[in-house]
This record gives sequence, structure tokens and C-alpha cells, in this order.
Amino acid sequence: MTNVAERQTYTCTRCNGTGRYSFNLQHGTMCFGCKGTGKQKTRPAKPSPKWAVFGQHRETGEWLRLYNVVDRSKPAAIAKAQAIWADGSHHWKDTYTLATARAMKWTDMASVEALTWKEALKPETKEKA
Repeated sequence: MTNVAERQTYTCTRCNGTGRYSFNLQHGTMCFGCKGTGKQKTRPAKPSPKWAVFGQHRETGEWLRLYNVVDRSKPAAIAKAQAIWADGSHHWKDTYTLATARAMKWTDMASVEALTWKEALKPETKEKA
């Protein structure tokens, strides 16, 4: 008799371990990612961070948040935003530029509602009660 170690399994990332996903008439709610078991054999990929990509207004020079993208690194996030910008309208491209784009992780921003570079860097102020 051989002692075979059981293979490690992970919670299914598609159905979050429930074994159910979206309904269809033929298979019901069975998750096809794990075949209804709630487990997957491959290690889930590390989630990529969300980036705020800032570009400049061509007339004022102000840095404004133009895109929110998800990617593994800052250069990749900037490249993704530049690709989206390239597909934009002529008016959009005449108004904003991403030639020297900046990016910041959402977790590093002072506020996720920040629309300008200064707001993103501004430390949070605590109000006195």
C-alpha cells in the first residue's frame, strides 16, 4: 500500500466555495469552475490592486484623475490607462494628456473620492468634536 498525500485544494474563486453560481435550465445552479464541489485544485491568483491614473489638463496643467484601472504594477496600470485614452474621442484627447501620467494605489490615496493629485496626497484632517 502506498501512502499518497492528498492534494491541496482551495476555495473556488468563482462561487466562493458554495458550489453554486448562475442558474441555467440544464444544470441548475452548479458552478462549472469547481463542478459543484466548492473547491479548486489550483492556487487562486493574488488579486491585483486598483490604481487611480492621473493625467494633465492641456490648458491648465492641473493633474486630474482620469481613469481607475486594476493591474499588477504601476507601469502596467499607466499603460492600460494610456490604451483606453488612445481609444477616446478627439475632444477628450485634445483636453487631457497621459504622456507623463502618474498613478497611485487606491489604498495609498488620502481619499478615494480625490479627483486631483493634490487631493490624493492631502492627509486626512480629523474634525474636532
